[in-house]
Amino acid sequence: FFCARNRRPHTMSVRVQDIQRRLKSNGLFLRSGGLRLLQETLGKLSKQLNEQQLHKALDLIVNRLVAETLESNVVDEAIMGEVLRQLHHEGRGEETLAEDEVFKVVSAFSKPWYLFHSDRNSFVRVTREWTLHAAADSKAALFRQRLAVLTQRTLRHALFQPALEGVAAETHTFQLTPIQALLGRQSQAGKGEVLVLLGMLTQLHEGKFYLEDADAAVQIDFSQAATCSGLFTENCFVITEGHYFDGVFRASTLGFPPPEPRRVSKAVFGSVDFHGTMLQPQQVPKMLKFERENEAAMIVVLSDVWLDKPKVLVKLRALLQGYSQTEVAPLAFVLFGNFLSQHYGPDHSRMFKEGLDSLADLIAEFDYPSSKFVFIPGPHDPSPGNILPRPPFAPYFTERMRRKVPAAIFSSNPTTVRYGTQEIVLFREDMVSKMRRNCVVPPADDGGETEISAHLVKTLLDQAHLCPLPLHVQPIYWEQDHALSLYPLPDTLVLADRFDAYSLSYEGCTAFNPGSFFLTDFSFMVLWPSRALLSPDEELYDRRVEFSKID
Repeated sequence: FFCARNRRPHTMSVRVQDIQRRLKSNGLFLRSGGLRLLQETLGKLSKQLNEQQLHKALDLIVNRLVAETLESNVVDEAIMGEVLRQLHHEGRGEETLAEDEVFKVVSAFSKPWYLFHSDRNSFVRVTREWTLHAAADSKAALFRQRLAVLTQRTLRHALFQPALEGVAAETHTFQLTPIQALLGRQSQAGKGEVLVLLGMLTQLHEGKFYLEDADAAVQIDFSQAATCSGLFTENCFVITEGHYFDGVFRASTLGFPPPEPRRVSKAVFGSVDFHGTMLQPQQVPKMLKFERENEAAMIVVLSDVWLDKPKVLVKLRALLQGYSQTEVAPLAFVLFGNFLSQHYGPDHSRMFKEGLDSLADLIAEFDYPSSKFVFIPGPHDPSPGNILPRPPFAPYFTERMRRKVPAAIFSSNPTTVRYGTQEIVLFREDMVSKMRRNCVVPPADDGGETEISAHLVKTLLDQAHLCPLPLHVQPIYWEQDHALSLYPLPDTLVLADRFDAYSLSYEGCTAFNPGSFFLTDFSFMVLWPSRALLSPDEELYDRRVEFSKID
């Protein structure tokens, strides 16, 4: 009887629990009349929209409710009806979208700084400015914050949800044990309780690994542990199952915290502007409409554009000439460094400037009135040092480009781009070689079925961080660690690397590497972001990224 009463209509793909949880996380309570009206509206929309679009529509409605000035936190049928009427009228508007609304580039140094507070179970924005030379406690704080984000995400996963009393669990669930609870325990080898821990792998003493959380640390032996796919390095966070005895945790399995699809994260924290790209409620329907109507919109992505190689400029001329003759010009050209093939010592800055000036003259020869040119620095381009995030190029280098190409955008590494309603993260670093070189556990052996690129993508998205390496391997500004966060997961992640080009999808996030432009015989990638919205067809979704080459 209970199942029959609560069975959802076939066309409805947003659960009542999702609606209630989404509103509750924003401090709102929905009465039965408001819930019925919202269900009817989403049910009608489900005949026209796919599941991803339905969840974006729910986000739009909740964000508008949050923005409304209400007498109380109770949403009844009258309030819900008024909000839905407002959105309906706004959605019928034919206002023209400004270019900076459709395609917005956010530097890492402009990204809002949020900290997760476990006691409030919410993200709170930090209002003070970050400092370059932060105090020593900021170093520990960045790891505590990474752990807090992964912990709250893990506890929300179905495998870690406690079973309801009196209800038979459909699947076996797990319970995390704080490391502090292990201290002082006594048990014999192989006879202790099976425990599940979440913490950071670290070497507190040379040659001995420890698992550390916010309160304690325990020595861990994972020499006999079965591992999941991924690249395990120092300072990465793991979930491990095993026994504790003789002061050492003997791991039987080692894996990463379970990932969380973007729509789930947004349903919980939809009112938090993590990347500085949040749309106003009235903008969302216009953006969705724009994306659907501009199915030919494309972003051309190139990496390692070595401007000291004459042949590179010849191929770039062919590329620019070709796209200038297409019916629809690319929405943007994204060019990643390194922009020189080697370091030229004292002449490096001069060579770099001359290369950019030559590129500016080349781009100016063609007519691209609506295309953006986004430049992301590489690890060997002129910068303050080998530390992340990397700032944009100094004005000295970009003066000519800005004058000749007004649409040029020089941003940081990494950078977040919002196209319509979608978020795209751009990052340039040789992560495959760095992660593989610093692995403390060999990648899981599955007979070679999993490519190293898949190991890398899974690691970064499971860790919710672009660079989970030890700080002595890849330094990070302590108070800018949030700029490298991948929570919530982006719609698209571009991992520009000298490694071979690849494209794959993981937990609803499309990740790809265009490869080195020069070393791959002038190959590049083209991203078609609107294909994610045009059809729920999985084959079409996978074809959002296409490999191209200049003959």
